[in-house]
Amino acid sequence: PVYIAPTFDGLKEAKEEALSRLLASSSTEFQAFILSKLDRVKASNLVSQFPVEKAQAVLSCLSSLKPDKGNPWLNKLEEKIDDFLSREESESTEENQEQLLKITLVLEQTPHDKRQQILAKLREEKPELVPSIESLIIEFLDLMVLSPLSIQKIVSAVHVKTLATAMKGLSPEQEGLILSNLSQRGKDMLEEQRSQLDDASDSEIEGSRLFAVSVARELESKGEISLQEVLKSRKGRVHG
Repeated sequence: PVYIAPTFDGLKEAKEEALSRLLASSSTEFQAFILSKLDRVKASNLVSQFPVEKAQAVLSCLSSLKPDKGNPWLNKLEEKIDDFLSREESESTEENQEQLLKITLVLEQTPHDKRQQILAKLREEKPELVPSIESLIIEFLDLMVLSPLSIQKIVSAVHVKTLATAMKGLSPEQEGLILSNLSQRGKDMLEEQRSQLDDASDSEIEGSRLFAVSVARELESKGEISLQEVLKSRKGRVHG
């Protein structure tokens, strides 16, 4: 018979509360496996709920997870997971890079303080991973080096209130980069929102910036923009 790999669609559609209960009493390996099947935002939200030591252990396990090579037992596992919700070490460089990117995208959407704590623990367990992860993480301010067209696409996909909150604390030059990539109507709407915006907390500002980064990643996944400009600019600062 032909082996058909499970899709784990039940996991992808499940609410975070149910996933949290599923992971609560599971082994580290099982938690890493489940996270590998989720999108980056949902995975990040779940990792953020873990104590720092547990988050480090799970992400370390995720980095060495063996990909599915055609194991029929996964079908049974999928059935058990779907039932619960309803009432993969790689030698390939490409596969290693895929797992590395998965960890990066999870940490990228994790609040800064918690991210730094997890990275510190991960540095103790797998120090060779951390420099690569840190070099791949995109921050909100990194988006400022993108081309005007890329910035236009990002800001147009972010709600005006979220954009206004994310801009809190930016320098006049950084604000100018964003404003220069808005239509006059867009500028007017943004300025009106900023004038009405009450003092935002640090967590609200960070949350809005993380959302803008997630939008940029989504646009990149669709081939609409490239974030390689960010990585190239970093290399230029290092070697320049």
